[in-house]
Amino acid sequence: MMDNETLTRILSARFITCNEQARKGSKGCTKECKLYELQEPGMTCRDSVLLHAEKAKKILKIRSHNS
Repeated sequence: MMDNETLTRILSARFITCNEQARKGSKGCTKECKLYELQEPGMTCRDSVLLHAEKAKKILKIRSHNS
């Protein structure tokens, strides 16, 4: 299980990424978003990112606090 600090950093980076996509005019998770591959049918982007936290960490280039 990933530590809470790392999960919080992943969710913060996801929020920034989603806001950037929204500014570009993309609503929801589209193929242009780097997190698109994590999107699970019927799940929100946030929940999909938490479900695939390790992959999201790599995609968003998040480092653990002890790395």
